[in-house]
Amino acid sequence: MNQEQVFTVVKSRPLYINLVFTVLAIGLGITVPKTFHVFGLGPAFLPMFLPVILLAMFTGYRYVIAAAVITPLLSYSVTGMPPAPVAMHMILQIAFVGSLIIYLTRNVNINYLYAIPAAIIGERVLSLIAAAVINSEHMTTGQILGSYPGVIMLAVISIIVMKVYYR
Repeated sequence: MNQEQVFTVVKSRPLYINLVFTVLAIGLGITVPKTFHVFGLGPAFLPMFLPVILLAMFTGYRYVIAAAVITPLLSYSVTGMPPAPVAMHMILQIAFVGSLIIYLTRNVNINYLYAIPAAIIGERVLSLIAAAVINSEHMTTGQILGSYPGVIMLAVISIIVMKVYYR
């Protein structure tokens, strides 16, 4: 199955299947970060991003935006993490990454092997610019630059999942 065939399937898939994928992504977006935070690895590895990045490859904009908004807010209300100000930043960051992946793969027709890392790096660059402009204690350039292991992990895992899916 090639990339174009996957997008055809995504467009013709019943609504309830996309909703199930979205709910799974939200659930993983809450449980995976909790696991990373147990080992003190949360901020460096960006675990809340992974389920939404994968969701972007299998659904559309509205599902990605919904998951990007609901996941940090629900995670905060259930686990207390991320803190509310950080959750607001994360909503924008996660929505941007997911939306950019969809845009690059479906509108610009860039292969997912390039679109996923480009979207993640693009979001980190945008976050660096925002951190310099906003000057917030909840989003510093040090925190953003310290997340490079997460950028690598997100790109590698996402690409592996997509390679397995495309077989």
